[in-house]
Amino acid sequence: DGERSALLYGLIGTCLLNDIDPEEYLRHILSVLPE
Repeated sequence: DGERSALLYGLIGTCLLNDIDPEEYLRHILSVLPE
């Protein structure tokens, strides 16, 4: 889905601009969000 891809690319771009590892960030977020 194009909207989902755009959101993901935006999130990755924001992480990179702020010297945050996108993979580590997503792993952390998915581990703390309730299922």
